[in-house]
Amino acid sequence: MQAQFTIPASSTGKQILVMLLASLMLLITVFPMRADAAAAVAPATTYPLAADVSSIDGIMHAYYEVVSGPPNTPRNIARDISLHHPRAQIFPTVHEKNGDPRLLVFSVQEFHVWSKPVYDTGFYEREIAREVKSFGSSTHIWSTYETRQTPDGEVTSRGINNIQLYFDGQRYWILSETWDSESPRNPLPTKNGVSK
Repeated sequence: MQAQFTIPASSTGKQILVMLLASLMLLITVFPMRADAAAAVAPATTYPLAADVSSIDGIMHAYYEVVSGPPNTPRNIARDISLHHPRAQIFPTVHEKNGDPRLLVFSVQEFHVWSKPVYDTGFYEREIAREVKSFGSSTHIWSTYETRQTPDGEVTSRGINNIQLYFDGQRYWILSETWDSESPRNPLPTKNGVSK
């Protein structure tokens, strides 16, 4: 669509300038900035964040932060993807009604789709103990967690995240993760300051 403007023959230079400025303001209002121009004004965050992947503490802090948040609030999936190796998989353990475990397998994106109903009720997860074993570029982490629906609310569950990391000389990558939750059949161990 092409805009056309007619300037009356009797208009003075000042009137013409005012009309052109008014027309320009109308164009800016009616035709908003293109998305790429808006992005140039407010650049998006580039992942991974160096603080997230340069140390074990950093990646574990980010690991818990990306899944925690208030109800009906999208999680930062781009940041979570940046923590994981491109071929990483997530293996949640769920329990049948009889208590028997069942293993699920997801990509990072699939995991966020599966987890959305839990996140939509409010979900905050924090680490309460950690065991780390490393050899060369491989690191294995047992990270004991507790979850709440609000930051200071009642603890709704506890368990242990089992995380495998790879250090490529520059940064850490999450290769895989699985976990199991505490239950009467499966109490948390009492070591590392964690007790029932």
